[in-house]
Amino acid sequence: MVVVIDQMTASASEIIALTLQEHHAKIVGKQSFGKGTIQTVQEFSDGSSLKYTIGERFSPEGVSVNGTGITPDNEVDFDAKAYLEDHIDTQLDEAKKTLATLI
Repeated sequence: MVVVIDQMTASASEIIALTLQEHHAKIVGKQSFGKGTIQTVQEFSDGSSLKYTIGERFSPEGVSVNGTGITPDNEVDFDAKAYLEDHIDTQLDEAKKTLATLI
C-alpha cells in the first residue's frame, strides 16, 4: 500500500497514514502538517466561545505527529504547473512507481 500526503494532511488523516506506515505501507509526498491535538469548543449564552485542547492523538505504536508531522518515505513536490498544463500529477506518478516496486 502507498499513501500520498502533503502539507495539508492533518489531524486524523495523519494518524491513519502513520498507522499504515507503521504497518509497512509507503508514504509519498511532502511532510504533513503536524496536528495531533484534539480540540473542542464551549459556547456561552452571551455568544462568545472558547476553543481548547482536550487530548492528543497517537499512532498504535505511541507516536505523536503533533508539531512534527509525518516524513514521507519518498519526498516528492507537487508540480502545480505540470498538473494544470499537462495533467501530470508528480506525487501520484511517484506513488505508482513506488507501488510497482512492492508488487
